[in-house]
Amino acid sequence: MRHNKSYTPIFKCTAPRRFSCANENDYEEFTEIERTLHLDDMVNHNTTTFSPIITNGRRSYIKGKGSVLWFSIAKPKEEHHWYGNVSFIIKLQDLLEHFLSTKKMYFMEIIERRSSLLSRVILTSRKLKSLKPAIQFEPSEVGFPLFKSAEGMYHSLKTLPDYNKGHELEFMIDIADKQEAQWIYSNCRKVVVNHSLGNTGAEYTCHNYHIFGQKARCKSPFSIEKTNEIIKSTLNLCRKNNKNNKRKALKGESNNTSSKLHERKCIELSVK
Repeated sequence: MRHNKSYTPIFKCTAPRRFSCANENDYEEFTEIERTLHLDDMVNHNTTTFSPIITNGRRSYIKGKGSVLWFSIAKPKEEHHWYGNVSFIIKLQDLLEHFLSTKKMYFMEIIERRSSLLSRVILTSRKLKSLKPAIQFEPSEVGFPLFKSAEGMYHSLKTLPDYNKGHELEFMIDIADKQEAQWIYSNCRKVVVNHSLGNTGAEYTCHNYHIFGQKARCKSPFSIEKTNEIIKSTLNLCRKNNKNNKRKALKGESNNTSSKLHERKCIELSVK
């Protein structure tokens, strides 16, 4: 059944705090995080890197502007992904090993939603005083959204009995330059995921088009199979155009820059 009504997620942004009700049984082990894009966002940009989101503090505790990449805990591709159709997945351990020499991790904020709490952890080189009320935390301590066991495995807080709500964890990677975004992109694997509920009108089914009261229809409410078909078709056309451009370049009818642009796009569209 389709719903005409577009829901506005009710949420409140609050300062981070230690959850006194949490114990190790409230955590769930994970190894990977993912950044998910809509199909049109992926197909329509022409560089093999990520474009960070500019934050402005209007809906969060982030003060001032900054360029961040958003990641969430990776989940099975068959489950509905409200952020889009293609996930870029990376091991959290690999990410932290690469960046913790230049960045620190802070508990940034808590988002209280209708049915769950969402905690945001930021990885940044900014000074703590510029991020207040963010708090620096030790992942080996129970009570924070991210927990690292004695065996070195990472866990996310899943339940908060005192709140009678579930809990989700998001990561904000504060990007200093294009090289950082490029490294993350290059170390991700791309996976087509399910976004078939994008136009059902229910809450948390399409981040791009059904959030904050928007009533626009999602452009790609597709199953894994449908998205794969579109990517395959687009990739074949891309390769054909690339081949033609190279032929024209050899004849002096096209510039080399155009050929390289199509070649990069073909690489970008290749997913697992």
